[in-house]
Amino acid sequence: MSRVASAPPSFADSSVAEPADADSAVAAKAITANTLEDGEASAADRQKAFRAAVDQGMRLLTAREHTGRELIAKLCRKGHAKAVAAEALEHLRAQGLQSDERFAESYCHSRRARGYGPLALDAELRERGLAEALIEQALATLDADWRGEAERARRKRFGAALPADRDAWGRQARFLARRGFPSDVIRRLLDGREG
Repeated sequence: MSRVASAPPSFADSSVAEPADADSAVAAKAITANTLEDGEASAADRQKAFRAAVDQGMRLLTAREHTGRELIAKLCRKGHAKAVAAEALEHLRAQGLQSDERFAESYCHSRRARGYGPLALDAELRERGLAEALIEQALATLDADWRGEAERARRKRFGAALPADRDAWGRQARFLARRGFPSDVIRRLLDGREG
C-alpha cells in the first residue's frame, strides 16, 4: 500500500508527481475554500489543495482512527475546502487508510474495556455520524456478556458487596445507567439475580 497520494480523476494533473512539500502546502492553504468552490482556482492550485488535504488527513489518521465525518470536519477546520476534503476522504478510503467499520470496531472494543455498556457505545457512535448498520455490526462483533461487564464496572467503583440499602442501590443503578448499561441488566445485577 503506497502512502504517496495520487490525485483522483477530477484533480488529475500530470505536472504534479511528487508528494506535497512544505511550499505547496503553504500555497494550498493560500487558496481559500471560496476560491476552490467558485471554480476560480487553476488545475495546479486544485491539485496542490487536494495533495495538502490528503497529507493532512494522513497525519490525522496516524494519530488515531477517525470517522469520515470527523475527518472532513477537521480538514475543513484546518482551512481546506469541503469539496477538497471530501475528495481527500474518498482517496484515503480507496487506499484503505480510513474506514468507518474499522473505527467502529476499534472504538467499541476500547470503550467496552473501560467499562461502558451498549447504550453508551451506540449513542457515542451515533454522535460521530456512523450509520445504524455499522453500529449494530460493531456491537455484534463484541459478543459481550453485558451483565458481566456491568458487574466489573460496579465492582471497580463500589467494591464486591451488593448495595445494602435503597440509597446505595440508587447510587449504583445511576452509575451503571450513566455508563450505558440497560435497565434490565442493572436490575438483575443489583437484585442479585442471575442471567
